[in-house]
Amino acid sequence: MAKRIKRSYTPEFKREAVRLVLTTEKSCVEVSEELGCSKYVLYHWLRKYNEEGSNAFSNNGQNMSKDEELELLRKEVDTLRQENEILKKAVAIFSQRKR
Repeated sequence: MAKRIKRSYTPEFKREAVRLVLTTEKSCVEVSEELGCSKYVLYHWLRKYNEEGSNAFSNNGQNMSKDEELELLRKEVDTLRQENEILKKAVAIFSQRKR
């Protein structure tokens, strides 16, 4: 009998997964396959979001040490910096095409 591995997901991951289902034309199954999570887990997150709204996945620092929270915030800052660089490059490319 194969052991099931219980994966844990960050609140940000859950919010992003729910946002993808709600704002794109993709189904829960498609989004779950792209993200590598179970479709049943995604259905659960959607139900929780519909019941609790935007506070559904707020962790508010509960069950998280200061070091874990700091690491999470550093990763988020790094991601935002990368996205900002990509947007700067895109603006430069599109502004050159208009000339």
